[in-house]
Amino acid sequence: MKLHVTPEAARFYKEEMDLQEGDQLCLYVKLYGSSSAHPNFSLGIAKGMCGDSTLSATVEGITFYLDPHDEWYVQGYSLEVSCIDDEIAFKLLEA
Repeated sequence: MKLHVTPEAARFYKEEMDLQEGDQLCLYVKLYGSSSAHPNFSLGIAKGMCGDSTLSATVEGITFYLDPHDEWYVQGYSLEVSCIDDEIAFKLLEA
C-alpha cells in the first residue's frame, strides 16, 4: 500500500481550501460514488489529521493521511491523488 499525491493535486487543495504549509488533510471512505475496485464507495477529504494513520504523504508542505479505519479501501493497491483539468482524481493502482 502506498499513497502518492501529485504536486498539482496538493497545490489544488492549497488554493481551494486556503491551506497553509504544515496543514493536514484526511482522506476517508464514504458510501457514495464509485471506484473501479469498490462499487458504491469513493473518497472524501477533510482538513485535519485522522488518527494514527500508517499511510501518509507530504507534498507541497501539506500532509495527506488515509483514515486508519479505511485502510481496507487500498489493501492490495496504491492510491494516487492527481489533478486533471482542474478536477481531483483518485486512482487505485494495482500494487
